[in-house]
Order: sequence, then structure tokens, then C-alpha cells
Amino acid sequence: MQKFLTAILFFLLTSTARSQPGSMYLHYREIRKNFAPCFEKTNISLCDDALWHMSFTGLIDSATLYANIRYNRTFPTGKIDPAFAQMKAIPAINYIINRVGNARVVMLNEQHYYPPNRIFTTEVLMALKQQGFNYLGCEGIYQTEALTQKGYPDQETGFYINEPQYANMIREALKMGYHIFAYDTPGGTIDERETGQACAIYNVIKKDSSAKIIIHAGLGHIREDTTRGLKLMAWYFKQLSGIDPFTINQAGNIENSEAKFETPLYQQAGSSIKEPSVFYNPQTNIAFGDSDYDLSVFHPRTVYSESRASWLHNSYLLKHSVQIPADLNFPLLIKVYRKEEYKDDLAIPMDAFELLQKQRSVAVFVPFHGDYVVVMDDGKQKGSILFKQ
Repeated sequence: MQKFLTAILFFLLTSTARSQPGSMYLHYREIRKNFAPCFEKTNISLCDDALWHMSFTGLIDSATLYANIRYNRTFPTGKIDPAFAQMKAIPAINYIINRVGNARVVMLNEQHYYPPNRIFTTEVLMALKQQGFNYLGCEGIYQTEALTQKGYPDQETGFYINEPQYANMIREALKMGYHIFAYDTPGGTIDERETGQACAIYNVIKKDSSAKIIIHAGLGHIREDTTRGLKLMAWYFKQLSGIDPFTINQAGNIENSEAKFETPLYQQAGSSIKEPSVFYNPQTNIAFGDSDYDLSVFHPRTVYSESRASWLHNSYLLKHSVQIPADLNFPLLIKVYRKEEYKDDLAIPMDAFELLQKQRSVAVFVPFHGDYVVVMDDGKQKGSILFKQ
């Protein structure tokens, strides 16, 4: 839920030469330049890196567009599922709280360029903390030593974590007392990676009999069955541990650049929901999943208010309005740092986005109260604003 608090502003507009964190955060024009072969379609594999960098600065529409170009996975349009039509949308968080029951392991996935997945997992962490969940394992975390020492993630914690909502998920988990661990084993064959992940998660349970674990993984790693011919992490974990994880697919039913890239069910239902939802039939007591997962979460389509996405306005994040100095030009890259982290050259902003059109003020979103530094970069000069939330 959004909270609105009065802030004290200190305007410190400068064309500073001080070394500032944020080299991972690029203007759209810089992304186009750095990953030019992607946009020229001569080296389409580079689009992965390009769209991830777009996600780091809130360019989700562009990231989605180039993801669709990159993968070109299409679905039939206009198909209606009669059984699905008997279901109604209900808030996903409420359903998950009631559905988790005695599960010891909950697994959620993400689409790597889609920050709403990370915001939703953060809200699941908040809800399930009250049910005794105490560990968070994340794909893409390289190491946890510096994370433990500093008390916050930095650019060396992992690559995906450079996206502000992923870093905010880690910050919130630390604040709530979750033990965060790295379980991913990149490299090797598919089987070696999947079994390595499963073993790392099971080792946490073997070492701590009180462990209740939430796993945040990429895409199909949390698939439980083998109907498509692959044995993936969740399947291996279930065989190895004897524990049936509660698996939540939130990467499949999301918006795309065109309807043809969306699942038929999302084409049918995506515009009707206003919050992350599950589709539930009260007569049969069944919520929609599929053979691969226990549950499917549908994310609403993005709409914009004050130049910011609805999934920010409707989240746990705190909103604050920041004035934009008149002598800065546009497009304008804005990064919001917690003051205590800003001195760190490897700091990850708590909010980062590019404003394409000139405006006098903008909403920024931060996860908790404190002092924040807003850095505004038009490519020629930088302005800094300190505010208290």
C-alpha cells in the first residue's frame, strides 16, 4: 500500500565531478549505442543484455518489445477457454497466504526483465514471514559475504540485482530477518546446474531443521513435472528431499508488446485485473495452475500515472514527489539512493528511471523511511537532491 509522507528537501544542484555510483545505469541512447548489433538484428543474442539494462532504468515497455523480438514466441489469438471463464479473479497474496498451509518450501519464478515479479515476491516475503518462513534463496546471487557485512546488496552481489526492485527485495528480506543464501550453480550442463541448485536448497534444510524457504528463481527452474522432456530444479528437489514445494508461476501470464506474444488466457483476462491475481472457481475450490506449477499468478497491464508505472503506485513502496531543477535537460536519467549506501561506488539505487519528456516534478518510490539522495543526469550535468522519507 502506498504511503505519503512529508519530506524535507535540500537542493544541492551541482555539475559535480565527484565519482558517483551508477555505471550500470544508462540512458536509452547509451543502451542503443552499446548494444547496437541487437537493434540492427545482426546479433540478436545481445538483446538479452540490452533488455536487462533497460529494466535497470525502468524502460519496461522497451524491454518487453525487444524481448519479443529476441524470442519471437507467439500464441494463437482470440481463443476462449470455457473452463477458465467460470473462474473469477481474486487477490493473489490473499490466496497464497491461505493456500501455503504446511508447506516448507515455496518457489516463485520471474521473467528477468520484468520488475513487477520482484515486487510481488517481496510482498509474498512480507506475508509469509508471519507463517514462519525464514530463508530466501535467489537465482543470480553470486555471493553473500559482502551482503552480510554491508547489510545491503551492491553491484557485486549479482547481475540481476542491479535492477532496483530486485535489490529492494533483498533489502526488505534482510530487514525482516530472512537468511539469504545463494543456491545457483551457473555453468556446466543443464542437468548439472539443475541438480546443483536442488542440492544447495536441500542442504539448507539438512543444516537447519526449522528452515522454511522461499525460492526466487528464473522462469522454468521451478517447473515440477517432466512433460516437456526436461528435469529441472524443482523436480530434482522434490525427488531429493521428499518435500513437495508449492510452486508459483508468475512469469507466464504477463503483458507483452502485442497480443500474439501473450498466452491465450492472458489475452482473455489481462485487461480485467488491477492487481496481481489468481483465477479461482469457488464451486470447485480450484485455482488455475497447469501441469508444470501449482499456481499461476496474472499480473495486470501497466498503466502510467505521473510518468510512473502502476505496479509502483500499487505496491508496498513509499511514494515521494521530487522537484526537477529547471536548468536540467531531457531525457533525464534519475537514480534514487539511500544516503547510507550512496557513498559506496558499487551502490544500487532504490529507484532508477529515465524521463523522456520535460516535466517539473516526478514521483520516486523507495522501500522504507530514511534519508535519500536523488541523482539527476541529463548527460551533460548532474544534479543532486537530498530528501527525508
